[in-house]
Amino acid sequence: MPELTDILSTMGPADFRGSCYLKCRDANEFLGQRAYTNKRGWKPVVAFLEKQGFSNDTIFHETTDNVNHDYISVGAFLTLLFAGNFRADEPEGTVQEQTAALKRAVVGIVSSQLNLPECADEPLENRPVHINEVGQAEADIHGDNMGDHAEANEVPRTRSSMSTATLIAREDKRKDVNIDKVSSRLASRTIQGRLTRHKEAISRIASDVHHGGKEDFIEATILLANKSRSQTTAADQLEEADIPWHGDVTAEDVLLMTKKIHTGANKTIYEDILTTHAANKFFITSEEIIHMVDTMNSNAIISALRKRLPGFFATERKTRERKRMINAQMNILEPKRTATGMSISPEKLRECLLYLYHWLRDEEWWRLFGDASKFGREKTCIFGLTNVNSSQLLNGIKWHSPKEVWMTHFFFLGDSRANLEANIGRRDGRLNDFIGLMANLGNKVYLSGDSMFFDAVFGTNFGPTTKANWSIYVDDTVESKGDYHQDTGRRSYLQKRITRNHDDKLLDVEALDAIVDPNHAISRITEKLLKLVVRSIHQVTSLVPGKEGLRRRQLSLKHLMSNISDRDVQRGKNGTFTLQFNEKDELKDFTLNTTAAEVILAPPTAFGADSQYKPVLENVLPETGHGSKLPDDLRALLGLGDDFEESTRSLVSHLHQLMWKMYKMATSEFVKQKEGTVPDSCMEQDYTFGLSNAQIAEYVDLADKYHRLFMFLYGARELTPYMMKMIDVLPVQMQNLPFRSPMRLATEAGEHRHYLNTVYFYQHTTRGGGNGNCVIQQLLEWQWRQLRHRILEGPAPIADAFENYIATAQIELLQEKTLDTTVDDTRSDYHQEQNTSDDTPLRGKTFILCGRLTISQEEMTTKITSLGGRTWDKAIPHEEIPLNWYIIASQRDCDKPAKDVPLIIAEGFRRKWNIISEKYVHDTASGTTALNMSQYSLDMSRLQETPSRFMQALQPSTRHNRQANDTKRRSALTKLRRNVFDENSAAAVQKRLFEAPQRGKENMQCPKKRFTTAKDHFHKANFVQIRGELGTHDLGLINSEIHKRWKTLPDNQKERYQQAALA
Repeated sequence: MPELTDILSTMGPADFRGSCYLKCRDANEFLGQRAYTNKRGWKPVVAFLEKQGFSNDTIFHETTDNVNHDYISVGAFLTLLFAGNFRADEPEGTVQEQTAALKRAVVGIVSSQLNLPECADEPLENRPVHINEVGQAEADIHGDNMGDHAEANEVPRTRSSMSTATLIAREDKRKDVNIDKVSSRLASRTIQGRLTRHKEAISRIASDVHHGGKEDFIEATILLANKSRSQTTAADQLEEADIPWHGDVTAEDVLLMTKKIHTGANKTIYEDILTTHAANKFFITSEEIIHMVDTMNSNAIISALRKRLPGFFATERKTRERKRMINAQMNILEPKRTATGMSISPEKLRECLLYLYHWLRDEEWWRLFGDASKFGREKTCIFGLTNVNSSQLLNGIKWHSPKEVWMTHFFFLGDSRANLEANIGRRDGRLNDFIGLMANLGNKVYLSGDSMFFDAVFGTNFGPTTKANWSIYVDDTVESKGDYHQDTGRRSYLQKRITRNHDDKLLDVEALDAIVDPNHAISRITEKLLKLVVRSIHQVTSLVPGKEGLRRRQLSLKHLMSNISDRDVQRGKNGTFTLQFNEKDELKDFTLNTTAAEVILAPPTAFGADSQYKPVLENVLPETGHGSKLPDDLRALLGLGDDFEESTRSLVSHLHQLMWKMYKMATSEFVKQKEGTVPDSCMEQDYTFGLSNAQIAEYVDLADKYHRLFMFLYGARELTPYMMKMIDVLPVQMQNLPFRSPMRLATEAGEHRHYLNTVYFYQHTTRGGGNGNCVIQQLLEWQWRQLRHRILEGPAPIADAFENYIATAQIELLQEKTLDTTVDDTRSDYHQEQNTSDDTPLRGKTFILCGRLTISQEEMTTKITSLGGRTWDKAIPHEEIPLNWYIIASQRDCDKPAKDVPLIIAEGFRRKWNIISEKYVHDTASGTTALNMSQYSLDMSRLQETPSRFMQALQPSTRHNRQANDTKRRSALTKLRRNVFDENSAAAVQKRLFEAPQRGKENMQCPKKRFTTAKDHFHKANFVQIRGELGTHDLGLINSEIHKRWKTLPDNQKERYQQAALA
C-alpha cells in the first residue's frame, strides 16, 4: 500500500469509516497479523473492534463451514495499526517505514482537525484509539467503492459531513436496488448513532430548558408551531430558503412528519388518519344514505355530502362556474331556436360523435329517430341520431341504449304536420342538409318512427282510415289489400315494390328507408286481433236466444280476460286485464304495449316445456267447426295435416301463432361468427349480421300464410295498415338493409330517451336547480356534458384531439353568443316566401278554403296545387305554431252576424291571417296579380265591431305561448296563492325563520342587512386611498390598517361619519 500515506493526507475525519475499505488480506499482511487470524480467526479481532466502537466495520460472507471476512474500513484498519494487539509477524523493513509514515500522517490529521496538543505524553501507538477521540463524521457506503485500493478512486470530500436527510435518501435508494443485508446494516449504523445523540439532546432540552419530561417538550413544540404559524407571512415563506433555521417548528412541518412516520403495516400516520380516523369521523350511516337517496334530487344529495365531508368536494361556486364553462362550449354545436323549441347542427354533432366512436372507418349508418310524447304535461317531439354500424357491437356500444340517442331537435306541441314544418322546415332545414352531406360522403341515413310520424313527414293526406293513402310505401287501396297470386295463392308473388313518390315530404329520405318498427306493429295488430276475438264471441253467442246467450257471452269474455291476466298482463285498477264495454255493449278502445302484445300472442310452448300457462283462447271460442270449410289450396298452403280440426278456436290460434313467429323473426338480431376466424374476434369482417336469405324466405312464407288465413277468417277489409306493412313492406326492407335486421332501427331507444328526459328533468324544478332558462336548452346542455365526459374518459390521444377541436371551433365562432335566442319574424322557415318561378307563383303558400266559392273547392284545390301552392283541409294547428296562412272566403260570409261567422274566418281574423277573395288565385293563374295584396283583402269591419268578449270566447288555450322563453309556467292556483300571500301568516313566518335563501336563484329572498355604522362609512371613504398607500390587494392587511387609523382618529373627525350613519 505505498499510496495510502499520500491519500490519508487528503482525507477528512468523515472518510475514516463507512466510505473507504481495504481488503482484509492486504490489511493482514501490512499489520503482521496474518498468522494470528489464520490460527484463531477474525472473531477476537472483531470483538476488539466492537469494544472500540467499530461494530460493523468489516464485510464478510457466510459459507457452510466458516465466515470469511473480505473488507475492513480504514478506521478499523488504523485502530489495529495503532493498537498492535494481534501482531504475530514482525514486518519487514519497508513495511516498518511505511507503518511509521502512516502513523505520522494520521497524527498530523488528528492534530490539525481536532486541535490536539502538539505534544502528547503518551504516544498514540502505545494505546488504543477510540472512535470518539478521532471525532470522525460518518458517511455512506457505496458498493462499487469496495475492492483493491478503492480509496484511490474517491473524489476528495469537503470537511463538512453529509446531512442526515442525504444519508436516509441514499439508504432508501440502496434498498431499492436490493443491496445485501450486511451493507444495509453498515449504512444504518451511522444513522443510528445520530439518532442516539438526538434522543439524548431532546432529553436534555426537556429537563434543562422546560424543567420537565416528554409532555412538557410536546406542549412546547405545539406552542412553538402555533406561534410560528401566526407570525409567518407570505413574504417570510418566499424568503425561507435564504434564512438560517432558528429552531422554529410550523404546522407544515408537523404535517410532513405525519406523512413520513409509519405506524405499522407499512402505513404512515397521515394515511392512517385518512383511512381509519377520518372514516370514523365522517362515516355516513345507512339511515343518512337512505334519506339522501329518498330526496330524489342530485343537488340536494351533493349538498348533504358537502356538509358531511367538508373539504372532500369542490365548492358549489367552483362547480357552478365549471358547469357554466362547459355549457358555453356547446356553442360549437350551433344551437338555435325553432318555432316552438330548439335545435343543434346535426353535422357538428356528428363531428363530435366521431371522436366518441373513433373506430368508425368505412360507410356510416345513422338512425334518425323522430317521436312525439308527453314531457310532463306538455306534448313534445324530438329528433335524435344514433350510429348503428355493426362495429358498435364489437366495441361495447348497444344499438338500443338510450345513452346512444343524441338529440338534434326538441320542440313542443307534438309531431303534427304543421308543427314539423314549422320546426324542421320543408326540404331546406338542418336535417336535410345533414342527409345530403351523408349521401355525398357515401353514408346512409335511415328514418325511425311510428306510423303517425311517417304519415306526417311524407305528406299531408296520409292516414290509417283513408282509402288510398293508408300507406306511404305502396299505391294500394282498401280493396286491393286482399289481392294475391291466383296460381300460387301467395301475396308475395305479386312482387309489391316500394316506389311511391312523395313530392311534399319534409325529409329527403326514401320511403324504402323509413323502416317499419315491428314493436309498434305487433302492439296495434294484437289489439285488432283481440277485438276480432271479442266480435267472434258476440257472433257465436248471439245465435243462442235469450239469457243463455248472454250468459255464455259473459262467461267467454271472463275466460278471455282470466287467461290473459294469468300471463301477468295488467290493464285495470285491480291489477288484472279487463275489457270495458259501453251502453250498447260495444267494446271500448284499448291500447297494449309491446310486452303485453308479445305475451298475449305467444303460444304456451314458448314459455318452456313445464309452462303452466293456458292458451289464451281456451274456453273462449268454440271447438266446433268453422262456418265454412278451408279451401284445399289454403289447407295445402298452411301445411295442415288430415288430423287438424277446422274449429274456430284452432284456426284463430293458428293465425295468432303465425303472427307471433313473424314478429320473433322480424325482431331477431342474429350475429354469427364465420368459420375459420379467430374465436371471439373483434373484427367486423369476421361476423355475419342479421337474417340470412333462407330466413327471409321463411318470413315471406309465414306472411303469405297469415294473409290468406286472415282473409278466410275475417275478410280483406279487416286487414290493418300495420298488417299490410308486416306482409308487404318489411320483407323488402329486410332484403335491402345491409345489416338485414329492421330491429336495429326500432324506436325503443329513442322512446326510452324521451322518457328519461322526463325522469331527469321534470321534478318540479329542472335538473341543475332551474333558474328560469328554457328546459330544452338545459336538456341540450345536459346532453353536451354527457357527450363531452364520455369522450374525455376515452383514450388520451382522442381526448386531447377533442379538446383541440373544441378550442379551434370556439375560435372560429369568434366568441359568438352561446345561444341564438331570436326567432325569425316571418314566424317559421316553412311560411317564408319561397323562391318562386313563373310556373309556381304560389309556392310556399298555404290556403284554407271556406264556404261557397264561384267554383267548387275541388277545382280550387287543383288550381292552387298547379300553381305551386297547397290547401289545408285538416284541423287548424295549435295557436302557438307560428303560421302565416291565407283564408279564401267570400264577402258574404264575412258580413254575417258574429254568431254566424264561420269559425275558420273568426280564428283567422284573431290570428291576423290574410283573409282574401278567390280573385287572387284567378289573377295569379292569368298572370295579372296585383302587387298590393290589400286589393284582395275582404272587409272585416263586421268582426272588428264585435265585442271583445266574443273574440275571447273563440280564443283557444294559450298554455304554450311562453314555451320558448319561459318554462316556469305557474298554474292559476299558484298565482292566486302568491298574490294573496300574507306576510304575517304562520307559513310566511316559518319560511323566514327556517328556510335559508338559495344562492344563484332569481328573486331570492335575501336576509336583512344590519345598520351601517360610522366605521363603515370611514371604511368606504378611505379604502381606495389606504390600498394605494400599502401597495397591496390583501384585504386582511388593508382592513387591519383601516382599523388602526379609526382607533387613532380624533373624535372631532369621527363626528361627520357618525352623522352619516344616523342619516
